[in-house]
Amino acid sequence: MNFELGLTDADLELLDSLNRACPLQQPRFIQEEQPARRGIPTSPGFPNNVNTNPLHDSPLSHWTPRAEDNAYMDQHYLSVPQHLDTPESTGIPSPRIFAEPLSKESRDAAFALVVERCHQKSSNRIMQCFPSAELLDSLVQCFFTQQRSKIDAWIHEPTMQLNQESPEMILTLAAAGAVRSDVEAIQRLGYAMLEVARLQVNGKVITGYRDC
Repeated sequence: MNFELGLTDADLELLDSLNRACPLQQPRFIQEEQPARRGIPTSPGFPNNVNTNPLHDSPLSHWTPRAEDNAYMDQHYLSVPQHLDTPESTGIPSPRIFAEPLSKESRDAAFALVVERCHQKSSNRIMQCFPSAELLDSLVQCFFTQQRSKIDAWIHEPTMQLNQESPEMILTLAAAGAVRSDVEAIQRLGYAMLEVARLQVNGKVITGYRDC
């Protein structure tokens, strides 16, 4: 045999005897100790009577639905008194976010959606007193001003083209600004607009499923 390492037969026999005398040990599998479970702290800083119901102290828990409650019950709030149909009526000072204001065409598209989704008995009043483009624009600015203070902003402001958005999006943005107002009529306007936008989005989803 040709031994490249220069080992002789005697060397190989010695190595073979050593291997037989000390066989390779099988690897041992060490079972990791499971960390002990921590119990609920009972110190004075961690009381055991923690309220586990997040809605217990919420205003939502104070509302009991009635049989006559429905998605159309607040539509009469979509009409705004003339003295409140101004940007100053929101009570929320806010800088201008978008250089281009909401156009009258976009306002009319949102208004057409509201009329489409409203009951006939409410449409006449809404047609006379629906918010102007100036008020809706001011409410949208209020929302984006508030969003700038949040770390989880969900709309990319620089690429937002307000007058190219859908009517339901414009209603949603204006509603999000309106509900922050201290003026009750403006708040209720926001909730009513949000409900119209919800009905529209829900209708689009149902139509999309039917077309599949």
